[in-house]
Amino acid sequence: MDEAGHDAVSPGRPAIFGEILFDRFPDGMRVLGGAPLNVAAHLGRLGAAPRFVGRVGADAAGDAVLERFARLGIDRSGVQRDPELPTGEVDVRLDAGEPAYDILPDRAWDRIELAPARAALAAQPPALLYHGVLAARSERSRETLRALRREARAPLFVDVNLRAPWTPLDRARELARGAAWLKVSRDELARLGEASPAGDDRELARQAGRFIEARAVEHLVVTWGERGAWLFDADGGVEHAHATPIDRERLVDPVGAGDAMAAALVLGLLRGWSPGRALVRGGELAAAVCSIRGAIPADDAFYDPFRERWGIAR
Repeated sequence: MDEAGHDAVSPGRPAIFGEILFDRFPDGMRVLGGAPLNVAAHLGRLGAAPRFVGRVGADAAGDAVLERFARLGIDRSGVQRDPELPTGEVDVRLDAGEPAYDILPDRAWDRIELAPARAALAAQPPALLYHGVLAARSERSRETLRALRREARAPLFVDVNLRAPWTPLDRARELARGAAWLKVSRDELARLGEASPAGDDRELARQAGRFIEARAVEHLVVTWGERGAWLFDADGGVEHAHATPIDRERLVDPVGAGDAMAAALVLGLLRGWSPGRALVRGGELAAAVCSIRGAIPADDAFYDPFRERWGIAR
């Protein structure tokens, strides 16, 4: 049991499955990204030593990824190299302040092979398996993910991140089923449940309850922008955390804010934080990420305030 009497994930290292790519911004900047990679980067910098299962090209971009993993504290033993397909890329643009994505097709992460992925996880079984939905856009990677989910003896943390047209709703619903922890935004919850976005807390709770029952989810985290985040449990429990205020003068872009929230939640599960504390800390990290370009801080000093407040040694 954790500090507040809730069930905690067994201590250990998490495994992160999914896409590896570079975000390309309109000003020409290229930033290493992808939701699973962003989560792994935060966890690595915060001492969780995640193992990443993914695939990059046998190209200069792939070399750069592996070199960066070493500096980020990510175990790269589960990263495969593809001799034909290039490392992933995404064109990012901001529409009315919100990020929009053009995710390029036929990339190395579309061909994550099962045998080496299975071997990487068998070498040291994870305490938790995190994945999203986008990495399942291709049949090859989708079948690998399905097999790893069936074989995993660890809780599943699924972060939906809908990206039309690459993440069909039926596939997202399939991957949500049976998750120990599922993270969605308010709008994603409505789309998955074929409803209009909730207008108040009460309707949000009703939508969450219906989805938890329909998809056999144990814990559902719902983010709602400036209104904060909620945690709904299958047993009817509810936690809420107000959003951390963002200094508008320091706002750069919101890319990766949700991934920062997910990383803090995973870290909280591994370290036995109470759900309420994990939600608050996730909001703090998400707000800080909005002050940088892209999702991964270039300077490790970015994490010093969090290490100090959260009791994490360097």
